Amino acid sequence: MAGDGSLWRLLDSLPASAEVLIADRTNRLERLHEYPQCRAISVEADCGIPQMRARALAEAQGAIVVVVEDHCVAPPGWLDALTAPLSEEGVVAVAGPVSDGLRGGVSDQAAFLCDYAPYLPHADAPRSLPGMNTAYRASALRAVLEAAGSEGFWEQDAHPALARLGELRYAPSAALLHCKAFPLPLGLQQRFFQGRHHAGRRLLGRPLLRRGAYLAVTPMLPWLLTARTLGAVWSRTGPSPGLIGALPAIVLLHVAGAAGEAVATVAGQGHALRRLV
Repeated sequence: MAGDGSLWRLLDSLPASAEVLIADRTNRLERLHEYPQCRAISVEADCGIPQMRARALAEAQGAIVVVVEDHCVAPPGWLDALTAPLSEEGVVAVAGPVSDGLRGGVSDQAAFLCDYAPYLPHADAPRSLPGMNTAYRASALRAVLEAAGSEGFWEQDAHPALARLGELRYAPSAALLHCKAFPLPLGLQQRFFQGRHHAGRRLLGRPLLRRGAYLAVTPMLPWLLTARTLGAVWSRTGPSPGLIGALPAIVLLHVAGAAGEAVATVAGQGHALRRLV
C-alpha cells in the first residue's frame, strides 16, 4: 500500500470472505479494524513495490492469490470471474482488463492511459498480462519468486517464468476499475521515476558505450511511447474526443519518463523504486 486514501473504497468493494493482506509502508491504517478480513503487513518506509508484493505473498494462506492496487475498485462478480479459470488444470495465472473508473480531468485520463492503455477492456488478450488485476496459483508463483531470489515480485520478470510452468489466461469479463486521481505534477513525478527505474534495471552493469547509445536515443522516446499509447487505445476502444483532449498531457508524461531514463543512463536508478506509488 502506497497510501493515498483510496484503500477504503477498494476494501468496501471486496467480498467479506476474502483474505486481504495489505503491505503497508504508510502507517495510516487507523480504520483497518472495520475490516476483520484484512491484515496489515508493516514494511519499511523505503520498501519498493516488488518487495511489498513478495512480503504479502509470503504470508498468504490460500491456494490462489490475487494482486490488486490500493487505488482500484472491484465491481460485483469480479473475483469469481478472475479466479474461475484457475480451477482448470495447467492454468497458473489469469488477468483481466483495467477500466478507467475515475473519468476525471485531462491529467487523470492521460496518466491512466500511459499506464493502462494496453489493458483496456477488449475481447482479445493484451500482448502481456498486467501486474495488477491478476490471479495466480500460489504454489507456481512462489516457485518462480524463490528462483528469482531477492528481486521481489515484478510481473515483467515473473510472468515469462510462469509461462514455462503452465498457461497464462485472459478473462475479459473480469475488469477492475482504476480510480486514482493524478494531478499533473504527481503524474510527471511518477513517470520520471518509472522511467528511471526501468532504464536503471536494463542498464545495470552495462558498459559505458551501451549507456551512451541508450542516452543518444532518449530524445525519441516521448514520440515512440506516445505512438504506442495511442495505438493501444485505438486498437482496443477506437478513436474518442477524450483521447484527443488528453494528447498534450500524454506527451508531457512521456517526456518526463524519457527524462527519467536519460538520468538513469548517467546515475543509475537511484531510489526511484521507493518513490513509486
